[in-house]
Amino acid sequence: MSVGGHLLQVAGLGGVIVAPHLRGHGLARSVVTAAMEHARGEGHRFGLLFCLPERTAIYRRLGWRLLDEDVLVQQPTGTQVMPLPSMWAPLVDGARWPSGPVHVRSLPM
Repeated sequence: MSVGGHLLQVAGLGGVIVAPHLRGHGLARSVVTAAMEHARGEGHRFGLLFCLPERTAIYRRLGWRLLDEDVLVQQPTGTQVMPLPSMWAPLVDGARWPSGPVHVRSLPM
């Protein structure tokens, strides 16, 4: 992907689903934490995810932050604005999301 015209590698997180009857037991926290620890071990500085609006509070509690900018994503029909909230997480101390337009240069969906 690129941010502000500069290439940036991120670890993507997606498909975290907890069955309704199992929610509230810390399962999402365990899965997300393990995935981000793995990404950190692979040398990534940032995590990126797209989620349903009603799920942003869950990810905020896990240290994720909403991106204020629109995120452009490649799709088979061309470049589109991501319709879902986009969030990032620092994976190393002091990591700050760069400023500028955000463009995912692969097919995320």
